[in-house]
Amino acid sequence: MTPKSAFVKPVAAPAERRPLIVLGIASSEAALAIERRLQGLGCACRVAHTYDRLEALMAEGAECGAILDTHLCGKPTLAMRHCYPRLMQTTPVLYRVPDEEESFEEVLAAVRAGAYDVMFGLSGLHKLDGLVSEATFSRRPAEPPAQGLGDRGSSATEPADSRASISHARGLEAAHEHAEKELAKLLIGDSPAMDCIRRRIVEVAETNASVMICGESGTGKELVAQAIHQFSRVSAGPFVPVNMAAIPQGLAESLLFGHAKGSFTSAAKDQTGYCQSADGGTLFMDEISEMEVAIQPKLLRFLQTGVVQPIGAPRPTAVATRIITATNRDPGELVRSGQLREDLFYRLHVVPISIPPLRERPGDIRQLAAVFLDRYAAEHRRPARGFTEEALAALERLPLPGNVRQLENLVEQIVIFTRGALVTVSDIPTAFSGGPGAVRTGAQPTGPQRRGDAATPDAGPAAPTLKRFQQQERAAILEALQQSRGHVVDAAELLGLSQATVYRKIKEYQIPRERRRRKPKPR
Repeated sequence: MTPKSAFVKPVAAPAERRPLIVLGIASSEAALAIERRLQGLGCACRVAHTYDRLEALMAEGAECGAILDTHLCGKPTLAMRHCYPRLMQTTPVLYRVPDEEESFEEVLAAVRAGAYDVMFGLSGLHKLDGLVSEATFSRRPAEPPAQGLGDRGSSATEPADSRASISHARGLEAAHEHAEKELAKLLIGDSPAMDCIRRRIVEVAETNASVMICGESGTGKELVAQAIHQFSRVSAGPFVPVNMAAIPQGLAESLLFGHAKGSFTSAAKDQTGYCQSADGGTLFMDEISEMEVAIQPKLLRFLQTGVVQPIGAPRPTAVATRIITATNRDPGELVRSGQLREDLFYRLHVVPISIPPLRERPGDIRQLAAVFLDRYAAEHRRPARGFTEEALAALERLPLPGNVRQLENLVEQIVIFTRGALVTVSDIPTAFSGGPGAVRTGAQPTGPQRRGDAATPDAGPAAPTLKRFQQQERAAILEALQQSRGHVVDAAELLGLSQATVYRKIKEYQIPRERRRRKPKPR
C-alpha cells in the first residue's frame, strides 16, 4: 500500500534558501523575460542594469549563479573574473551576447573565461534550466572523501573538474554555433554540402593541422582558406596567399624560403621568403599541383621541423606558420603521376576539404546571384534590384564551368547592361544562356555559324564522347571563342576562367579554333 505521505504536495523552499541568480543585463525587457523564466524555475533574482550596480552585487558574494551581458555601459563584464575570482571558480556564469553586438571574438573570450554557456539575445532560454541545476549543485557543501575506497574517492576536486569540463564543452558548442552563423555570411549557400564545409572549417580552424582544399577553378578555395585563418587562433597574424602556378621556373625556393644577399648573382639584398613572411599566421599555397618537384623535399622538411633555411643564410630560422594548400585536380592522381611526393601529400592532406562545383548544388545559385546583384548594382549605380523567377531558373540551368567566379562575372555583366529594376531571361548573354530570346552583348560570330547553331556540342570535327555537363562546358567555351573571335584571353574573361583552364579544356574537348594574335587595346 502506498504511504499517505507520498501524496502530500511538497512545500516550497523558503525564499532565502532559493538559488540566487544575479542578472547583469542592460535591456529591461530582456532582464524581465529572463527573470520570469528563472522565477518559474524556483530562483530568486537580483537585477543590475549598470556596471556599477553589478559590481556592488558581485561584491556581496551571495549569488549562486549569474547571467551577464558581455558588456554593460560599454565595459566588458568578462573582466570581472579578475576582480571576483570566485565568480569563475565556484559560480556558473552564463554570458549573453546582445543581438546588436554579436561578435565571434566576444564568444571566444567568454568561453576562454570559463563561461558555463553563451546565449544570443533571448534565444536559447532553455539554457537557463541547466544553469539553475548547476547553480543548485554549487550551493551544496563539499562531501568528505569516501573512506576505504583508495584513490577512487580521494579527490575532492573531481566533481568541480567534471563540471568545469562540461561547462567548457557547452561553451565550445556555443562558440561553434556562432562561428557557423558568421561563416554563413561569408560562404553563401544553404545546400547540405555548404553546411558540411562550414562545420568542417569551424572544427579545423582552432587547430594547427594542415588543410588541403580541393575543388574546380572558381569554387572559392581561397575564400575557404581565408575563413579558416579568420576563425583560427592566429587570425591576428598575416594571411599570405601564393599562387604556385605563377612562380617562374627555378625561383620557387628563393620565393618560398628567402635568400641572403650575395647568395647568387642577382641577390642584391636579403629577401624574406613567403614561409617566414607568414610567421604567426597562415601561408596559403594555391595550385599546389604546379609546384616544382625539386622544391618539395625542402617544403616537407619545413613542415616537419618548422625551420626555414634561406639560400645562403648562415643559420636557419624557426617560424610558426600554418600551411593551407589548394588544388583543382585530384590529389591522388597527382601522387600517382609523380607530380606530388607521397610523403609531402600526407603532410599536406591532414584535413581535406572538398568544395563541390555549382552544378552539384544549383540551389545555391539563387542566393549567390542575389548577393552579387546587390553588390554590383550599388558599385556601378545601376537600377537592377532583383531577378524574375524565369531568370533565376535560367541561371540554375547554366553549365557555369567557371563556377562561382563565372557566376559573379556574369551577374556583374548583367547588372551593367540591364535597364530595368528586374533582370529577365533576355538580359542573360547568349554566351551563357544559348537561348533564342537572349540578347547578344558581345561581338557577332564570323562565318556561316549563327545564333542557335554556334553553341551545339557537336560543333567542330572529332568531338569526343562527353557527359552532359561536359557537353555544356564545351558549348559555352565554343560560344565564348566565337564572341571573342578566337582570342583565348578574351574568351577566358567572358567565362570567368583562367587562361590555363581554357587552354586545357580546349585540348580536352578537342575544340577547333583559328589561332589569332590578340590585338592590343588602345591606350
